[in-house]
Amino acid sequence: QNNIELPFNFSAQTVGNDPFAVNLAWSQGEGYEAIAVLRNGEEIDRIGLLSQYQDTLLQPGLYTYQLRAVARDVLQAPVTAPPVEISVPPCTGLICTLTEDGQVALQWHNPANNYDHFDYDAVVLQRTLITPDGTEQELEAREVNHDAHNYLDTVAQGAGQYRYTLRVRYNNNIYPI
Repeated sequence: QNNIELPFNFSAQTVGNDPFAVNLAWSQGEGYEAIAVLRNGEEIDRIGLLSQYQDTLLQPGLYTYQLRAVARDVLQAPVTAPPVEISVPPCTGLICTLTEDGQVALQWHNPANNYDHFDYDAVVLQRTLITPDGTEQELEAREVNHDAHNYLDTVAQGAGQYRYTLRVRYNNNIYPI
């Protein structure tokens, strides 16, 4: 009879430079020859006696990871890490410039363009007109293509200041919330 000591100190963390990856790390136990890695209850890999693993190309969502030691081809009880969430990455770096003909040129960084496995449904520009007397008027939002990184807004509503908020639509939800 083998004494089996399961893996311990199991953690799951998002990867700083890849918003669609999770690093798993643990301390090894004893008495087993392999480890089954599970994501949300489904086995995604079976590895040797390693103490780390990286899960990549994930979609936004909540993930729970488990390790199951394999001793003599028998899966042992699961060890579970705290859940980890992959967030919808926001567009960033919005720059607004008034053109000579009175339009507003908008530019931003669209992080979805860096990945083949992920796309937004659309980029959403929410617009607010602030009239000279300080009244705020929400204007119709503009939806542009999922891979857009610029837009030219015709300012036809009249005098005042304009405020732009950059959001994205993903799975029919608007982010950031």
